[in-house]
Amino acid sequence: MKIYENFNKIQNCLIIPIIAGSVFISLGEILLIIGQNTGGGVKTALIDFSQLLFALLPYAFCYYFSVCANKGKRWLMGSWSVLCLALFLTAYKTVCGGKSSVLFGLIVGFTVWFCRKYFDNKFVFAGISAFMSLLFGLALGYAYDLFTDINMSLSSFISGKGIFSSALFAVFKTVYDLFDSSNFAEMFFYKSYGGTMFVNDQIITGVKDLFAENQALREVSTYLSGHYYLLFSVFGVCIGMMSNLKGIQKIALIFAGVGMIISGNPVVAFIFLFLESPAIFISVIIISVLAYVSACVINVGAGYLFDGGIVEYFIYPSNKVYLIAGSIVFLAIGFFVYKYCYERYGISDCYNIYVPSRLQSVVDALGGVKNIIRFKDDYVEVRNSQLINNLSFECEINENTIKSDSETFKELKEYFDEDKGRTF
Repeated sequence: MKIYENFNKIQNCLIIPIIAGSVFISLGEILLIIGQNTGGGVKTALIDFSQLLFALLPYAFCYYFSVCANKGKRWLMGSWSVLCLALFLTAYKTVCGGKSSVLFGLIVGFTVWFCRKYFDNKFVFAGISAFMSLLFGLALGYAYDLFTDINMSLSSFISGKGIFSSALFAVFKTVYDLFDSSNFAEMFFYKSYGGTMFVNDQIITGVKDLFAENQALREVSTYLSGHYYLLFSVFGVCIGMMSNLKGIQKIALIFAGVGMIISGNPVVAFIFLFLESPAIFISVIIISVLAYVSACVINVGAGYLFDGGIVEYFIYPSNKVYLIAGSIVFLAIGFFVYKYCYERYGISDCYNIYVPSRLQSVVDALGGVKNIIRFKDDYVEVRNSQLINNLSFECEINENTIKSDSETFKELKEYFDEDKGRTF
């Protein structure tokens, strides 16, 4: 399927920023928590440095995407894309007070790549890419108020509906996290949509501020507790996927999964999973509904003040028995959901795999990756033998099993020999 080929190319261009981004958000979260629990100049320094690490995320994604996606002097292209991103964010923040996002880095990275692809003259390319970055920054800046109004209307519709609020919140927050946007979630975290009450003759609004006041409210279980269950379920998906990745992709997945658990920020992991397979990300959305609704029904009461990483998982008082037991259950759910999708639908429908160009011809002759089930011994099992192109390489077809003495066929088998009896 063409969409998976394109996602694979994009993912390959984002491997390094996924690794770097996981380190940034993990270190940033740790420094932020330490800083909030210290005082004086140390607190200011740690918080400022953590914010710097978060702010570097869009630049890391933008730079390395341009480096990997463009040809020629790649470092120069990466540097230019960073300058264009700075221009984009300057225009954006001049118009509105919105936060920067990984999405912005990708927008500018794609813009620079597109301009470089269609404009050969370096001066024309530089001028158009800079102008488009400025234009996109202004456009998104002016659209920010409209975006906020939409989120306010959406939040108003979701708020106050009990379990249904938890389910709807889970869906939209998961989708927004994919695009590294906190605008929707902050409506519940810091505004009245997440709850309001009088505490010490003051009005406290937002579920995080209520949690900070040690208020054991239903809103905490509705909008916060499910976050932990979701983190562990996504980590379970990552564990299940681990055996099906190779080389740098496996390293990137490890960093994304561990970084998500440490920081509580699932953005980088969501980007990796979505590019690896939109079907898997859709399953994560479904799991998120189950996670938030379960936490709401059980009334776990586990909250967080920052991004909800593993440190906050243990330091804040809550129903630890339900919290830990539920986390283990959702870890298993994520693992088995991935395994089911992988076994049931095959690699092309729920998993995107890198195939070296030297082996692509024999994969195409076998009907594409989507037609391959597994390699075993001296044969390969396929879903539909009628898709086999035996004119491209010599082979013996026996129902749904294919045998061949082709050297390329043997090399393809060796490529996947790391996991014996591997099912596609």
